[in-house]
Amino acid sequence: MIHLTYPTERYNSAIRGALAKFPERPTSHILLCEKYYVHNTGAITQLLADYRDFGNENAVIGGAIWARRKTHIRRFISYYDTLSVKELRGVRYHEESELPSGLKKVSGVGCCWIFPLNAWEKSGGFAIPKLEPQAGGSRCLSSSPKPVMLDCSARFWRTPADIGVPDYSPVKRIRVSLGEQRRKLWKW
Repeated sequence: MIHLTYPTERYNSAIRGALAKFPERPTSHILLCEKYYVHNTGAITQLLADYRDFGNENAVIGGAIWARRKTHIRRFISYYDTLSVKELRGVRYHEESELPSGLKKVSGVGCCWIFPLNAWEKSGGFAIPKLEPQAGGSRCLSSSPKPVMLDCSARFWRTPADIGVPDYSPVKRIRVSLGEQRRKLWKW
């Protein structure tokens, strides 16, 4: 089981700390971006532009986190943070040109997202959902009345260097692919 209590409280603490540190600055929106993604300035700029164009008082919008998977014979691209965006669990693309674009309504977002401060305040901060404690939305404002959108045009990439994305040898990719096919056949 993945424990989300620690990162969830870290996000809440970071927001409280930033608001306390700069009380003289009026704050209306929060942009949270994990350290793996801060170098993606183009994607952050796209996220901010799309947030502004969507109507910044109306939604929680997160960037799309993708990973090139080298775990099977045929390499593919999949959504990295499926704990937050469960709608993309198991979805694979083989070319970057196949990736979706635009805004997509989802159950949660994470890693890099922007939202109105009042949505965070009204929801009581980030919390782990009771219905699915090991999965998404924990880092989203699930009790907020604001729609939660994934900005598929703001593309962030997770790499093997970031830790968490396996890069298997060709022999292991063959074994993994054959094992997956064998499991599919046994279901019949």
